Amino acid sequence: MFFSRSSRTITLLVLSPTEVMRVDIKTGDKPVILDFSKTDRPARTPIAAAAELAISLTETKPSQRTILLAEDLWSGIIDIDDRSIYGLEGDELNQMLKFETESQSNLDPMTGHLGFIELSPVPPDTRRFWCTSIAADVIMGISTAISLRGGKLAFCAHPIGLANPDVLGVPWIEFSQTLAGAFAVGGDGLPRASIATRSTTSDRWFQALEVNFGSELPEEGWLMMTAKPPPNYQGALQSLEIEGTLRRWIIAAVKRLARPEILPVVAPRVPETSSRTFARIGTAATLIAALACGLHYSWGSSRKNLIEQELVELQKPAEQQRELNSELEILNKQQEELNSQVEKIEKQRVELALLAAHSDRFSKLLMMIAKGRDRTLVLDEITVQSNGLQLIGRAIRSDAATNLALHLSPGAAKLGWKVEAPGMQGANKLVNGGPWEFTIDLIETEPTRFFREDRSSESTLREE
Repeated sequence: MFFSRSSRTITLLVLSPTEVMRVDIKTGDKPVILDFSKTDRPARTPIAAAAELAISLTETKPSQRTILLAEDLWSGIIDIDDRSIYGLEGDELNQMLKFETESQSNLDPMTGHLGFIELSPVPPDTRRFWCTSIAADVIMGISTAISLRGGKLAFCAHPIGLANPDVLGVPWIEFSQTLAGAFAVGGDGLPRASIATRSTTSDRWFQALEVNFGSELPEEGWLMMTAKPPPNYQGALQSLEIEGTLRRWIIAAVKRLARPEILPVVAPRVPETSSRTFARIGTAATLIAALACGLHYSWGSSRKNLIEQELVELQKPAEQQRELNSELEILNKQQEELNSQVEKIEKQRVELALLAAHSDRFSKLLMMIAKGRDRTLVLDEITVQSNGLQLIGRAIRSDAATNLALHLSPGAAKLGWKVEAPGMQGANKLVNGGPWEFTIDLIETEPTRFFREDRSSESTLREE
């Protein structure tokens, strides 16, 4: 749970296609809106810039529990055969869902952030998940914008399906500009939901919405800002264009946000720290040196300003003024030298971190391959390509190479490789189409100078 039911203040940033809002709320059994501000959102404004605009609507700092709700995020429902994800949970299941939603969200499964909850299953053996995802650089920009204003980002979510009626178990429907959703939250078991992307050229999306919901669509719900109801829906909708209705929606949303386990949310990741002692010592030393240079730089700037004030205010004789100008030139040169030293120190720190992180990357890769290799898989060779490495092998089962790629992806990303999806070719000698020949490409994602210099002497590693 991201915030308790005890009385606290949260900041809610709501981004629609045409407006941005900031709402400061005192939470508790009866949430109270302390401040409500909104303004127009300029066309084609990125999410981070829109979040900055929403924060700046008031002069107060955002809360340390700031939540962003944006229709810009991708949100949808995906069905997966239970047998294909049997035994997966936690980070492994999250990574698999990234691959499964890639074609819909258009986000890189290796770098995107995804939140999910499991919905009621579809008999006999299909599991259903409600997912929301956002690009890594986007959520980092949002978190940075909030931090610079003195707040802290708790998580991001899509507003679809957020505000349920007060009576538990009563289903409701929502229509936004691009999505439509039907939802039901019961007291027991998994929640039920259906989400469809709206279309202006066909009503098949409306039919799919009802079929996937499993019953008739609810007769009551919300009409989001700038959205219009479909002509074939006859139920009663409350429009968020009306400020009183919008405030009721916000209160309902805050109550539901106190139970994030019943909707998908995406929280910013906490950066990992290095485990190498000498790297920490080297980093600390460079930071201390940089701090010393910064203090000297600050002293030089203060001295420079003092001399300039003396030249203007005291208006010394020409000879004294020339002396001061000469001293000012010396200080300017010292500042340039200090700037050069700071850049050199920073470059050395980056190179030290790179060397510490990648000095044993190949041995770690081989260890990961050995641990993740299935008994039905044989790795024939590892070859060097112009943009990285390529794993070549054979497998009896078609999923063995995919499982190896999933196993390698998290560790390889830390070592500077992006694992591509396996390329497969079956020999059609077995019932399942196998045996299978596969290739897995590991693409370089950051410079490794010492590796590139040694490529001519170590072009191919083969498994004995």
